[in-house]
This record gives sequence, structure tokens and C-alpha cells, in this order.
Amino acid sequence: MTGASAALAEPIVSVIIANYNAAPFIEACLRSVLASDLADIEVVLVDDLSSDEGLALARAIAATDPRLRVIARDTNGGPAAVRNQALAQARGHWVAIVDSDDLVHPRRFTTLVAAGEASGAAIVADDQLVFDDGVASPPRRFLKPADRTEPIRLDLDSYLNRAVLYGPEPDPGFLKPLIRRDRLMSARVLYDETLRIAEDTDFAIRLLLAGLDYLVVPEPLYFYRKHGRSISHRLSLAAVEAMRAADRALSARVMSAYPALAKRCRARARALDRVAALERLIAALKQRRPIAAAAELVRNPAVIPLLRMPIMGLAGKLRGSAPPATLSPADQFKHLLADADAA
Repeated sequence: MTGASAALAEPIVSVIIANYNAAPFIEACLRSVLASDLADIEVVLVDDLSSDEGLALARAIAATDPRLRVIARDTNGGPAAVRNQALAQARGHWVAIVDSDDLVHPRRFTTLVAAGEASGAAIVADDQLVFDDGVASPPRRFLKPADRTEPIRLDLDSYLNRAVLYGPEPDPGFLKPLIRRDRLMSARVLYDETLRIAEDTDFAIRLLLAGLDYLVVPEPLYFYRKHGRSISHRLSLAAVEAMRAADRALSARVMSAYPALAKRCRARARALDRVAALERLIAALKQRRPIAAAAELVRNPAVIPLLRMPIMGLAGKLRGSAPPATLSPADQFKHLLADADAA
């Protein structure tokens, strides 16, 4: 099926992409999505009032491929609001979430749709290759080795157990699922627009609470880019407080429906409390208020293990080690494809 005919029919997959100042990455992202071996897709990109040339780059690609629709917002609403707007425009049987700075394997949508149809699951995701932007170091698998041998089912209990901020398990909120659109519409679940970080985790928990089942296949067909601009790697006290407020409301719903999951909810709340304490501690240190920082440590000694993250980051800068070998975007994508096919 050609791109033009695919755009006219009801697509199998609607790929939704929230874009905000992702000009260095958006072209590669879109080209990897449009190169899918499943031609019967549409791509709905919503730009969140970017100040760079990313919107123009997306529009230039849309002019050559009618499967891509570009929508420009006139206000900045954050990733949750942008995804909700894209979801309202989606027409496919499945909705796929892709971030504007990431890449996908050409086989990804075919593989996940086949897995979803065969299993009957309403939500399907895959393992990821996590790579550092432009760096020639080997990518890392996201899932633990024990979860890479066969598909795993995530129910509400197992998802909550894993979705603990800075916890011991890979947080499934980082996975980018395909969701059956009819089930999504029936569930009437949208992204929480008060969240600018961790909106994916909150969204998935509410889908599971609504009865949708979740399958994760072990193939690493999603390529997750790590770089300094990423919103998901920039916490702030305001963002953490929004996460805590949303989690309190969501945990109340979970515990009301499933009292046995109260332990899981409390563990997630404690993790968010520790991160909030860490952000208060860092703010006090930046403001040169050592007494306030020390008091925060006394009140919240559980924050001490988390201090290794900013300390290790600062130590890396102070060491001044030689910069790593770099790769061009095209070469990096080729390496990722080879690593995924060899996995």
C-alpha cells in the first residue's frame, strides 16, 4: 500500500508524537516511524509551541508523505495535554506512543500488532535499547535479563510493584505501548494534564485500573535516546509535588478497589517522598543554606542513598575525562538496528 492510499484508509496504527523543541531529533524520529514495514499507519504530530525549527522540519516531511499530519498548538500545555490532543485526532485500530527524540525499528509496529492480535491484549509494549545521543558506546537493554526470554503480562499488582521512582526494578512507565483505540475510548482514560513528568506511568496505571491488560514482548524494537534536553530526566520540586498529588488521588482509587494493593501504593508514595526531600535538599544547597540542608537530611535520612545520583554526575564533570567517540545519526541508527536484530 502506498503512503497516499494508506492516508485515505482507516489505518491499522495511529502513531502519536508530542513535539516540543526537538529539532535536533524530530527528523530522524519521523523518518524511522514512516519507514515502518507496516505502511498502513498514520502519524499525528502535535507541536507544543516550540521555539526551534522542529515544527518546520515536521511540516517539510508532511509535504512529502500524506500519512503525517502536523498540528501546531498556540499555547504550551505540556506533554500530557499534547498527547490528549493527538489521541482525539487518531483514527487507527491501535494507538502507538512515540517520543519525538526517539527512534523505532522498522519491524516494531508489525511485531506489536501481531502480538496484540494473537494474545488479545489491549496494551502491548516491547523492550528498549537505551542509547546515549551521538555516542559510540553500546546501547543497554531496558528490561532485566529475566524478562527477556518470553512475553510477560503486567497486571495492576506487578505494574505498581515495578513503577517505583528510582526503585530496584525498571519502571514500566518508560515503555511506549500500543493501545487498542476502541478499548481506550471505552475506558475514557486520558493523560493527567497536571503532570509534566511521569504522565506515562499515571496513564498506564489508570488503564490497568479500568481493566485493560498489558503484554510486554522481549524484542528491543524501541530505541530510547538519552540526552540533556530530555524532559524525563529533569525533575524539579514543583514537578515532584504534582506527581505526589496525582499519586495520592490515584492510590486512593486503587486501594478502594483493591485493598490488598495498599502496600504497593505506600511503597510508591514513600519513593516520591524521598525524591521530594532530595529536591528540597538540593535547592537548599544551591541557595547556600547548609543548615536547612542538614535539617532535611535529619528529617529524611532515607534520602541519603539518592544523593549518589547528583554526586556521581558532578564527579564525572570534575574528572574531566576525554570525550567519548561520537557517531553520526545515520551510523548510530544502523548500529541500533544491528543490535536489535542480534538480540
